[in-house]
Amino acid sequence: MVKKMGRDEARAGVERRPPPMLKAERQAAFRRKVRNELLLSGRERKDAERQRMEEFRRLCKAEGIQSKRLQEYDAMREEAANKLGEKLNHIEYDQSLTNAEKRKRRYNLKRNYAGQTVMDLVQKQEKHHNALTKVEKIRKKRQEEIEAARVAKRERDEMKVKRIKERMAQNALYAQRTRKGQPVMSGRVEALLNKIQRNQQQ
Repeated sequence: MVKKMGRDEARAGVERRPPPMLKAERQAAFRRKVRNELLLSGRERKDAERQRMEEFRRLCKAEGIQSKRLQEYDAMREEAANKLGEKLNHIEYDQSLTNAEKRKRRYNLKRNYAGQTVMDLVQKQEKHHNALTKVEKIRKKRQEEIEAARVAKRERDEMKVKRIKERMAQNALYAQRTRKGQPVMSGRVEALLNKIQRNQQQ
């Protein structure tokens, strides 16, 4: 005779699924996973880069060659190490941070430094330089537009004053009268206007 399993016994035989993670927890876990994968990839690339440069260094030493590429590589590594040391010292003497926050920031800085290749540093500097150059070009273009608008406004104002003077001169000529009170002949007025225009053009 087959004995029926109780409800508790059936539940005990089946592993329960873990409770679903909250959305914020899922996002944090995903970001942590991606960050760790990027850091691991960066460390692998850094190790490969260092191995290539050391082999190149041995080859240059054997051939008696002074490589500018090696000098730039060593200079970039030294500069990055100095910047890391400055940031670590700043964190160490920052009185606004707790010891736990200091440890966390030191750990993040060292971890990021361990995953950065020299090529990454060079590209970062070039990107920063290009961004500054782009901002400078935009500022220069904006300044040129402002200067062009200022010159155009000055020319419009000068033309406006010139036309007002011409109109005043024409009104004065048309207002001239003879001794008998008759208007001056139109031909004489036209000659005077042409003379004024020639004098202004000169």
